[in-house]
Amino acid sequence: MAGGYVKEVRRRIGGVRGCSHLTHLLTSMPPAVFHGIIVIQRKEKTPLPANIEELPNLENLVNSCRMWGPDQIKLAGIRKAIEG
Repeated sequence: MAGGYVKEVRRRIGGVRGCSHLTHLLTSMPPAVFHGIIVIQRKEKTPLPANIEELPNLENLVNSCRMWGPDQIKLAGIRKAIEG
């Protein structure tokens, strides 16, 4: 999944001749895929970064869902773990 993914899905299977159910499913997948990749990559325990900005893949997490909003539970928990 790369830039233009959602636009391409809508072009190929969206609209009145397409399937709204499949279009919705496919366009909802990218955040779940990114979260899954990050979880798999994080299976190996590594030291916490010095600050949250050094967290790998942060740009793919922030605002990817409600829980990953800048002031929401996931980032707050990570900040607390880093800052002590």
